[in-house]
Amino acid sequence: MNLLKKESNQLFFCYTKMVCDF
Repeated sequence: MNLLKKESNQLFFCYTKMVCDF
């Protein structure tokens, strides 16, 4: 699942950068 991996990566990046509004 490329989509899942991409989404996971994006989420991880957002979480790491702390710029996401979760």
